[in-house]
Amino acid sequence: MEDPSPEVGYVETPKGALYIETPDSDSMMEMYDRLWEVSLSAEESAEFIFTVSKELT
Repeated sequence: MEDPSPEVGYVETPKGALYIETPDSDSMMEMYDRLWEVSLSAEESAEFIFTVSKELT
């Protein structure tokens, strides 16, 4: 039986929005997961922005 709620990716482009359903959304989900793994936490982001702003002034 087909999954009644497929995973959907959403991409906004200059020419409009795209909705991408499984299995094509799999690579989008993998990319999102990789970005999430290497992104800074909220606290780390705030500290980074503070440090850079001090260097620029």
